[in-house]
Amino acid sequence: MPYALSSSPYGRASGDAVSPLRAATRMRKPAASLDQDEQRQLDQLKARDGEVRAREKAHKTATGAYANRVSYDMKRGPDGQLYAVSGETAVDVSPVPGDPEATIKKMEVIRLAALTTGAPSAQDRADASRAMVILNEAEAALREEDRGPIDSAESRKARNSLLAALAVKAYSWLRGAGYEPAVQDPNPAS
Repeated sequence: MPYALSSSPYGRASGDAVSPLRAATRMRKPAASLDQDEQRQLDQLKARDGEVRAREKAHKTATGAYANRVSYDMKRGPDGQLYAVSGETAVDVSPVPGDPEATIKKMEVIRLAALTTGAPSAQDRADASRAMVILNEAEAALREEDRGPIDSAESRKARNSLLAALAVKAYSWLRGAGYEPAVQDPNPAS
């Protein structure tokens, strides 16, 4: 069951969204002929386009083999070119059939990917929550199979090591791409 990690804080873009087919048929306005308002709008679109593309690339990289596709909602700028204003990365969030251990590992990767690419959007948090539900179901399936408690000290240590390695990899990639992840205090003052 695919889901999408989204970079749009507002959901799907509306209004000026343009299909790529229609985009090819429009004329471009030379950048030199833009007035101040158009230039300001163009600068904002270029900045948003960079943010969206970096975030979706980070989502795709962090989810690895579980990412299916990246799609963007585009808006035509005053220069006639298209700019990404929101995007989403489709991710396979289905359990691994008959393998609760593989499902647990997969859901940990997906959850981490949803939460470590900068400031998570509401959609990112919902996706991480869904992965956590599936992860908990897989842990319950392991306990039902009487394989021993999933929360043994050894399994916690292995899971924490995996999560730490994934976090370091994601953080390193984000820093290398020029994207500065938001750091949040886990114990904010009340």
